[in-house]
Amino acid sequence: MMRRWLRLLLAAAAAAKRTVNMAGVVEVDAWMHHRAPPPRRWDATDPAALDAKWTKLSSGFYKEVHRATLGGDDVVVKRRKLYKADRKRAGGAALRGEALYHEREVRGEVLYLEYLRGLPGVPRLRGAWLDANGTRVTYAVDLAGSSLGDGDGDVGHRSRPSKAYAAWARRDPLACAAALLRCFESFAERGGFFLDDFAVKQFTVDERKDEIWLVDGPKALAGPIRDFFVRRGLPALPASTGPCSKKEPCPATLNEHACHARRPPKTQNILSVRPVAKNRFRRCEAGSAGAPEARGNCFPNGTCAPVGAHTHAFDVGAKVWALPAIATFASKKHAAAAGAVAALAAKMRAPEPGDRPTFAAAVAELEAARPRPPPG
Repeated sequence: MMRRWLRLLLAAAAAAKRTVNMAGVVEVDAWMHHRAPPPRRWDATDPAALDAKWTKLSSGFYKEVHRATLGGDDVVVKRRKLYKADRKRAGGAALRGEALYHEREVRGEVLYLEYLRGLPGVPRLRGAWLDANGTRVTYAVDLAGSSLGDGDGDVGHRSRPSKAYAAWARRDPLACAAALLRCFESFAERGGFFLDDFAVKQFTVDERKDEIWLVDGPKALAGPIRDFFVRRGLPALPASTGPCSKKEPCPATLNEHACHARRPPKTQNILSVRPVAKNRFRRCEAGSAGAPEARGNCFPNGTCAPVGAHTHAFDVGAKVWALPAIATFASKKHAAAAGAVAALAAKMRAPEPGDRPTFAAAVAELEAARPRPPPG
């Protein structure tokens, strides 16, 4: 186990040297929207690069997901569903409405994967291609382990951590917790992205590779990547720091993330990439809580408390399936390590954002909790 922890430290040191890849984003955007050549680093730039047999994994509201093989590696292939507008496109009609919006979402996911290429918790983008009309992007990523769990995290759909997640937490809770934190450090702290549909089912785990991945693209919230998304007309979350009052409360995140104790006011806006007609009230499952700023916290000076990576720090400490679950799973066999994870979770759910550790600092705290071998 000590040898494994040293391997984790080396991997963390290597990841710390990696940075975001804005040049790659510009290159891929030029390919998607201006017919520039695809990046040479991609292994797949047309469907012929994959084996012919695809297995459908899921078909959601707007996206279909398949499993395939690329050069002997298992990959996941994603694209949006076809709309009537796609069939009309052959006659010159442009994409509009739902088809256009969801196509922009998929293209945003491709740019997210390229922007954070090589960082922990971000699946490796193997390539992408456009259909003959140029209106639908399909992309392939490495198959990233198995599901971390299931459920939406509300009273009617409780979180159910997977056997693989529970087994790793029981065997090596510090490594498991560090992997979860590094994933959030990558997309939230370094990347400026925010996961508003926050649930255990959005993640996968592979204990053999010491990694937890986010497999659904988060929303651009801050930094240069959000500015780029806005300029290109891609879905991005609005700024959450505007003026507020009792009559005009601050925007809140989706109910299942914010964990409102009671129904929010009908006048409250929702922090979303597009207008939400009705933010369905779903009470969070027992043991989970939402950050104060996620519920729309108005400062005394009449400005809204922003959400960001510090909000996800609270989430990881306060959502029952995250650090609290790891501490619970490990409590019998690794009491000291479980205590360290539980203590860190308590710090991360501090009411004041400034009192919460960053994800980088949280990982360092877990590293310090690891027993060191005796000298000599």
